[in-house]
Amino acid sequence: GTVRVPSYMTAPETRARMNRDESGRPAFKEWVDVEFAAVVPKRLLTPGAGPGPLVLYGHGQLGSHHEIEWSGARRIADALGYVLIPAHLVAMST
Repeated sequence: GTVRVPSYMTAPETRARMNRDESGRPAFKEWVDVEFAAVVPKRLLTPGAGPGPLVLYGHGQLGSHHEIEWSGARRIADALGYVLIPAHLVAMST
């Protein structure tokens, strides 16, 4: 899916700079749509199952949010009943 998040970057490119106001503080630039995925353990989909804790999974800088499809994080989430939401760390620059 996608989620709309605030951007504080001067441009959408990876190497963009932080948008700043006259005093040097981060300044809102625009709203952007960011792709996301969620991994829900099968046991949470059964009738009567309670909700699982949400875990924001920040993947490596050069990785992809799709890495939870094959990573050890997914096995841990399945074992503990956690819902993983990998964070595509956009706008994490200087």
